[in-house]
Amino acid sequence: MPISNGIKAMKALICMVEPGLFSYAILLFLLLRFLPCMPPFILSMFETCGATPARNGFELGLHIFEVWMGLHLHTIFSGTTWILYVLFVGISFFLHFFRLISR
Repeated sequence: MPISNGIKAMKALICMVEPGLFSYAILLFLLLRFLPCMPPFILSMFETCGATPARNGFELGLHIFEVWMGLHLHTIFSGTTWILYVLFVGISFFLHFFRLISR
């Protein structure tokens, strides 16, 4: 039985989203390095954000921590991985199964 267009589309979507999951962490780190005082991040809560560049080691450690937490919250333990590999594969399995039954 040939592969349907829906399954091909799901495979293409998974191949496009996978690099995006890891590029999210890289882009977040670059955003934190160049614009550290943006509101959703930890350094934006300090009054002296961006005023004293002497604490560069502290800021770098804080940026690495935020990227690490963002990586865990948004890509690894969030629904993205589960949606890609469990929900899409389950949907494609059922579509294929129902097509086999209808033969």
